Amino acid sequence: MTILLTHEILNIQTFNAAAWYIEKNLNATYLQNESNKDLLKAIREHYPIDITHKANKGNFTKVNISIDHERPWTCVGTNQKALFFPKRIIELYYKNFDEKSDKVLFRGILTRKRVIESILFCFSLSAYKEAITILINVFLFRKEFSINSDKLKIIFTKQGRRAKTKFLNKDYFEELRDYKFIYCPAGDFDWTYRFFETIMVGSIPITEVETSLFEGFYKQSTPEIDFPQTFLITNLSLCKERFVN
Repeated sequence: MTILLTHEILNIQTFNAAAWYIEKNLNATYLQNESNKDLLKAIREHYPIDITHKANKGNFTKVNISIDHERPWTCVGTNQKALFFPKRIIELYYKNFDEKSDKVLFRGILTRKRVIESILFCFSLSAYKEAITILINVFLFRKEFSINSDKLKIIFTKQGRRAKTKFLNKDYFEELRDYKFIYCPAGDFDWTYRFFETIMVGSIPITEVETSLFEGFYKQSTPEIDFPQTFLITNLSLCKERFVN
């Protein structure tokens, strides 16, 4: 079977959706053309797929990937979900909760909204020194800085997870899985990939955001070690059911 994957733009969700589809069709051959060559190149870094550059008209199946980020809603051919995630994230990066650091981790792009949210979050943890450090760095117009205390590890960067360099990024997921709690403020929309990636590596998302996409998942507004660890299993099972299987 020969498949032509088509898409409008190349971003994280395009890659996730394509990876999800390819995991279920690893024995297929994928037709590469000018419009999908970057996607297939990224895919081949993680999956041993066969690629062809020629196929007779009518001898291949076209599978289109379309995405509405705001809702969110994603279609891969006839498959439809809010989001798609490849199971490889869980296979490679899931880590036992007891082996992780007790700190709260956040790594992300520096925006005005996130600065305010992060300062308020620090105050909620009585992490006043960390809040002042954020204010000082912002006052000095620094676009990149980090805080590493006994409670928090926060890294603000100039760039978010840009396409072509952050697909199943090893450094990102290895850092994510090493912390029990991941701060998940809203991104461009109320929902964020980080929320579900946190669950897939076996950690607890920290957020006060309420959105229908998060319904049913266990999350915390501030880190609390004492909770039934069966919640981790429930979170992962629900994530698989909705977005991976």
